[in-house]
Amino acid sequence: MKTDIPISRLRGRFHDYHGIKLMPTYHPAYLLRNPGDKRLVWEDMQLVQKAYHGVAHHAEEAVSNKRNKRRKGRILYPKKLLDKMARNLF
Repeated sequence: MKTDIPISRLRGRFHDYHGIKLMPTYHPAYLLRNPGDKRLVWEDMQLVQKAYHGVAHHAEEAVSNKRNKRRKGRILYPKKLLDKMARNLF
């Protein structure tokens, strides 16, 4: 990001960088000199984690919906019945 805004004002919220969500935060060397600001980085990382889990949940949901569409027209058997059928085959 080409900006003159200080990192202390950028951090704590997502920014768009060429269509990618970006979370600016402090450099590890800064944290070595200013250990009190580790809490701020931790808060930033928690926001990143929440955003990631939201995206991962939607992706998982989309895959599940795609699978369900492919299954239409096929008979879906319960797992217990499939296990019983497998035992009878062998």
